[in-house]
This record gives sequence, C-alpha cells and structure tokens, in this order.
Amino acid sequence: MQPVNLIVSCTNRKRAVVPRALRARTLRAKSLPKRLDEWARRRATHDVEVCPAADLYAGDHWQVAQTIPREAVESGREVRLWVCSAGYGLIRASDPVKPYSVTFAARHPDSIMRLATGEANRSAASMWWSGLCERSGSNGGPRSIADLATREPDVPIIVVASEPYVRAMAPDLVEAIAALESEDLLSVLSGGADAKRSPQLAAYLLSADARFEAVVGGIRAALNARIARLVFQHLNDGDTPTRPHLEATLRQLCSELPPLRRFDRRRLSDNEVREFIEEERRADPVISKTRLLRKLRAGGSACEQDRFSEIFSQALKEAGDGT
Repeated sequence: MQPVNLIVSCTNRKRAVVPRALRARTLRAKSLPKRLDEWARRRATHDVEVCPAADLYAGDHWQVAQTIPREAVESGREVRLWVCSAGYGLIRASDPVKPYSVTFAARHPDSIMRLATGEANRSAASMWWSGLCERSGSNGGPRSIADLATREPDVPIIVVASEPYVRAMAPDLVEAIAALESEDLLSVLSGGADAKRSPQLAAYLLSADARFEAVVGGIRAALNARIARLVFQHLNDGDTPTRPHLEATLRQLCSELPPLRRFDRRRLSDNEVREFIEEERRADPVISKTRLLRKLRAGGSACEQDRFSEIFSQALKEAGDGT
C-alpha cells in the first residue's frame, strides 16, 4: 500500500526543561540571518541532553498526531510522521533534538516574529524557515519539504499545521508541489489558514472548520490533528490519500455535522484579562492557566488562547512566580 508522509507542526509544550540559551527571546544578533547563525550555533554547542522529538513534545495536538501512524498500521498503511519545527526545520519524529523554545506563533515570547525588526513580518517567518532548512537536516534525510518531495515524488504529503506555520512554509510547499509527480499528492489541513493569507496554497487547503469539534472533541489547539485522524480512519483499504480523495471524504463528513456553535462573548482588553488573572490567583494561587481561561470564557468574556497564555506568563513573572 502507498506510504504517506504526514507533516505536523511542533508544540510549544515540552516534556523537558528548556535552557535559557535555547529560547528565542535570548537571541542577541540584530539581523534575521545573523540570528539564524546564532541560533544554529547555540543549538549545536549548548550542552544539554537530547531526546527523540517524539518524546520531547507534549500536549493534546502531539498525542493525537502520534496515534495516526499507529492506527494506520492496523489497516496495513505506512504513515511516516514528520515535524515542522521552528527550531529545527523539517525533522523525523524519531530524530534527536535538544529542548528548545522557538515558534512562529506571533504572541509567544519566543516567537521569531518578535525578532523581525528590520524585515517585513510577512516574509520573516518564511525567511526563518528557509534558513533553518539550509542549516539543518534530518540525519542525512531531506532538509526541506521540497527536498522530501524531490526524493519521493510519488508519495503523498499531508501537512497538518496551524496557520502561522503554513504561512512560514508556503514557499517551501510551492516548491514541493512542483517536485511531486502530481499536484494532487499535496494536501494542507489547517483550520486557521485561508486563501487570502496563503493565496499560493489556496487550491491545496482542505476544507475543515470548528464544526468538527462536535465530532472529534478535544481542545481547539488540537483540532487539526483530530480532523486528520478522523480522515485517516475513514479511508478505505487501498485508498491513496490524494487531495481530491481527502476533500471528498471531508465533504461527506461535513454534511453530517451540526451547525457551528456561536458564542456571544465580550472581548476583553489586555489590562482586563490581567486583572481577572490576578484576582482569581489571589483566591486560588495554584489555579492552572487552562482552568483560568475556561472560567473567563464561561463568564461570557473572550480572549484568544495565545494572548491569554502570554498575559498569564507576564502576570506570573511580575508576581515572582515565573521564570
């Protein structure tokens, strides 16, 4: 049966302590190319224990992604799990890596977008990804998605990633399309991506939205991975997961979904969110970030998960509870 290359985005959550030297926020070089050189040097020389990428990443998104190859074996399908990492580039799930904190998520303290002074924000992410691919390599394996497609032009590639990662990899994905035997062999599943933000990939984006939450459950951050697993579960033995086939599967699944739930929540300012966090932590100093966000939303207020996480971390740091 035809193998599949499944590429998923890495996670901010790690199972190991990330040393300060391997956090993007500590990079000192002024230009993005020099920061890339500094990052590659630190990553290569900093003395810290390595582990397989599969053992480093944590969180629901990664746990779900790892179940896809295991479940595929039962139907005789080979799914090769890859990671698009903002710290390492394209790597196999089995590749050894050091604990690190680098991301394309704009509001995170270790976002490379915060380092983009002097470069256009829209091109900074793709410049960083391209630079990573030039400086990295998966133990002699492909250095980029385009390289992977060149080496295996007849193998389908399915990318499951958030919108910032898809945008960062867009030029690489366009090159991969040209290298594949058929454009139908590339599919991108990203609930947050759309044709306006990634116009060159518009034809390759699979239609999937938040209505799937009613079927797959879990948190919104893991929705892409859960939808991907659902699609694989609905593939018949012998089916080649080309984009038209995956689109047809998703359309069928969509036709059975309930309408999207709408929440009439009031968006809070950063100061209002901070005040909420501080007040709740005075009542319960050990309350978790996840529980706090749920409580805020249950009270009829709105705040994006990444923004809430950043404000929460700042509040802890100012209170002397953060690092």
